[in-house]
Amino acid sequence: MYFKIAFGNVKKSFKDYSIYFLTLTLAVSVFYSFNSIESQKALLELNKSTASYIDTLSDLIGVLSIFVSVILGSLILYANNFLIKKRKKELGIYMTLGMGKSKISKILVLETIIVGIASLISGMLIGFIISQGLSAFTSTLFDVNMSDYKFMISTSAIMKTIIYFGIIFLLVMIFNSVLISRYKIIDLLIASRKNENIKFNNPLVYLITFILCILTLGFSYKFVIDVGLDIKNPKFIVSIVLGIIGTVLFFYSLSGVLLYIAKKNKNIYFKDLNIFIVKQLNSKINTNFVSVSVICLMLFLTIGILSTGISFKNALESSLKNTTPFDASAIMYITKGEKIQSIEDALNALDFKFDKSEQRVYYDIYNSNLKFNN
Repeated sequence: MYFKIAFGNVKKSFKDYSIYFLTLTLAVSVFYSFNSIESQKALLELNKSTASYIDTLSDLIGVLSIFVSVILGSLILYANNFLIKKRKKELGIYMTLGMGKSKISKILVLETIIVGIASLISGMLIGFIISQGLSAFTSTLFDVNMSDYKFMISTSAIMKTIIYFGIIFLLVMIFNSVLISRYKIIDLLIASRKNENIKFNNPLVYLITFILCILTLGFSYKFVIDVGLDIKNPKFIVSIVLGIIGTVLFFYSLSGVLLYIAKKNKNIYFKDLNIFIVKQLNSKINTNFVSVSVICLMLFLTIGILSTGISFKNALESSLKNTTPFDASAIMYITKGEKIQSIEDALNALDFKFDKSEQRVYYDIYNSNLKFNN
């Protein structure tokens, strides 16, 4: 019975659930595509000669996966909270008809499972397509031959996506159950008629928070500059945590700081409707600082991944130029008494001819058989 009600609710509230469903689908596809990078053709080809680079990149992807899952989890919880707020009246009617909070929680859990499974399937399918485009992009980036290209699906990325999003959906279920247990019938029924409660904290709190966020972000950037991308260094993890905290604190304190600055400039603050506009802007930033922080962190992650990929390519090309300055190299060990005493003599004996446009360099290395003691 509960499953039938839950399925009916999803169909009936298709418009409301479409935003939530698209958010989940996009999150799943992005997460799968990101974790399938290490299984792409370009990196598999590079793995034959640059294992150390690939190991470092795989470790980095593992750490960033946790960071990505935290951001996507926050986004999903925010979208879920938005959906619950829109359905308050519907849930209030359920309670009025005699349905207990535990039964309503069961319905919401089943709805989460239905939407979660559907979004996982659709997100994976989209992720498969995106990952192939990403594979072609990385192959072009690293000049890997695509003649033997094959459609690849990363089983490790699939398992990681299912596990991580399973945990996120479990948290959503717990969040919904706690949320329903705290609501009263009257609050649910009149929720649509309530005006937004605008709160203004003490400006001193915002100023202190703003200064704290500047210090937090400053230390975060300092640690990153000091240790670079050494994920085994504790400072690297600390820098990521401080960066997240600093970003959230920045957007939390931004509205209060802007209001404080505007109030100090009274000629502008009291001109026309500026006092109303500033208060409304302050309210909207204060209300949506979590979502703005999540969007900012997602942009940071996107830019970071793109710049890391390009830097990785440039570092690899630079390393190849230093280790292999010539297109072809040959080494020949020669002992005294032999007729051929150089590579040039050996090539002449074989009647090997170079093209006029080709350049070549010969040099000899001698062994002195001398030993140096400390």
